[in-house]
Amino acid sequence: DVSELGAEYEKDCTIYPLTSEQLVELSNKTRGLVLRDDFCPVENLLAPVVLRSTAERAYEDWCHRGRKCLQQREFAEAADCFRAAVEAYPSRRSVAALNDLGRALTEQGRIREANETYLRAIQMDASFALAHLNLAENLLSAGKRDEAVASMLKGLAASSGSMGIVFTAASLFQRAGELSRSAICYEEVVKLNPNNSDARNNLATVLAAQGKLAEAAEHLSR
Repeated sequence: DVSELGAEYEKDCTIYPLTSEQLVELSNKTRGLVLRDDFCPVENLLAPVVLRSTAERAYEDWCHRGRKCLQQREFAEAADCFRAAVEAYPSRRSVAALNDLGRALTEQGRIREANETYLRAIQMDASFALAHLNLAENLLSAGKRDEAVASMLKGLAASSGSMGIVFTAASLFQRAGELSRSAICYEEVVKLNPNNSDARNNLATVLAAQGKLAEAAEHLSR
């Protein structure tokens, strides 16, 4: 019976057994398939889905609360929310909550814990570009330039051409003195959105620092 599966899958989980009317409706829709299988009743098949949906809802609720706390600069409370989100749904999807937890810890000045959290997120999903870039920013602030640049490159490689990620990478490269890489990234952003004035202005600054004054002036004039 599905009501007995809660302890096996997850404690304190809300279970939604199917009513007899729902079973009849599903049986009609599926022409009796699966529903009449004596060895695997549909309630048991659906139980993990129901449980997972409950966990997903808890995850989304905690993330929503955490981001609201971040906006209100309540960083300790935000960190608690993101920890709860990860505990509620400990899967690859929770990498976003781990990244946000890293941000909350960074804002509290707990840099070592933040970096460990970013590394945990990267271990969970190496394609999550923001975790690489947030880690890079902390490393750069700590004077670990080479490690920071390596993390920037990983983040950029995982970006899939996302304009926001590429812009962030460009800014970090600029801070690190990697002007050629910064210019390439800003140019990519401008290519994706010619009306992005921030990218154009920053690109002009980088080009001017490289002595490419004519190119810099061209971007400023647009």
